[in-house]
Amino acid sequence: MKKVHLLFLMLLALYFGALLAEIYKKCNVYQWDFKTHYYAAEVAEAGLDFYDRPLLRRFARSPVQQYYSYPPLSIWFYRIFSLFNFRTGYTLFLLIKCLALAGLVMLWQKTFLPERGRVFFFAFILFAFNGALIVDFTAGNISLLEQFLLWCAFFFFLKRKPFPFCVLVLLAATFKIIPLFFLILLPLSSMKRKYLYFLGAFAAWGFLQGVSYLMDPLLFGEFLKIFRGMVKEWRGITNPSTYVLLNNIAAGLREKTGITLPPIVLPVIFGMIVSVILMISWAAYRRLRSRPEAQRDRLLIFLACLVYALILPRFKDYSYTLLLVPAFYCLIELTSQKGPAFFFMLMVLTIPGHANAPGSEVASRFLWNFYPLFLAYLIWALFLIEIFKNSGSRPLMRSR
Repeated sequence: MKKVHLLFLMLLALYFGALLAEIYKKCNVYQWDFKTHYYAAEVAEAGLDFYDRPLLRRFARSPVQQYYSYPPLSIWFYRIFSLFNFRTGYTLFLLIKCLALAGLVMLWQKTFLPERGRVFFFAFILFAFNGALIVDFTAGNISLLEQFLLWCAFFFFLKRKPFPFCVLVLLAATFKIIPLFFLILLPLSSMKRKYLYFLGAFAAWGFLQGVSYLMDPLLFGEFLKIFRGMVKEWRGITNPSTYVLLNNIAAGLREKTGITLPPIVLPVIFGMIVSVILMISWAAYRRLRSRPEAQRDRLLIFLACLVYALILPRFKDYSYTLLLVPAFYCLIELTSQKGPAFFFMLMVLTIPGHANAPGSEVASRFLWNFYPLFLAYLIWALFLIEIFKNSGSRPLMRSR
């Protein structure tokens, strides 16, 4: 059996190595997000507005697909890479992401996952959620480094060290802001002076944004305009979030029946769904409070990750990397009846288009586009069932 496992791991390593070689070789095709951010840093170095899209395209001297959308202070990270030519910066960024992934895998296995099934975890992280991890590498997004900072923060949360937890969450929020959500873990914990650290972290964030505004009010205003408009990305295949799902359903209704919903309807429905998710998850948290501290905190992290994915109006395809550990936990730790059912769902929902029954192409395409989101809801539901069913009896995670 060990030889079979070794062969399996070698095949996965060859596959991932070939993928990385392809990304490295074709710098004009892959890591398009990094390309945008690299040239935005060059614009910043010239003292110009790096949120200006036409200006960014002129500096790039080649087509760029994206635009810079992170807070002004974050540009200093990408200015490190602009010290080198594009090819060198491209390679360095790819190398840093590989190191971040290696660190994540070690941290996940050592701290957050049981020992059983670890061989299959490597295949799981490569292909789960429409290949979220692979999408992150091909896109060249900052998401994987964000994940590394977040999971390091979760590690310190388990160690009951609130200061490094807060620092790492703030660092993770440097680019996309919304990881600040995970500071909510502090008041939900039983740590001493938790509210002091919670409020202090937000005060530190506010101070940094104040400094950013004072440095260049016009630039900060440009960022706010972009940030407000980022939700308007309606393609489920690249942004499979709950809000985009509702928007796609409304668009399908409009195309089929000619009925156009009033603009207020979708936000109201979305708000109701978010409220239900939060209320049910809060009830689950209250059940978790009776658990031993180590078990409770780990499961609380998983629950927070799932809620985060379900309630955000914008949750990109590569962002589902955040759910790899909670999902694999469900796969390994659920009862013998539910585990195979989850794995079956995971496999069935990846059926290729040519296997569709006649007339079902539209439904299948819709299902495929939002497949990661549906899986996230499934994992959340299974997680809740286990919490409510087994509260006060056997632990959800077997002892390590």
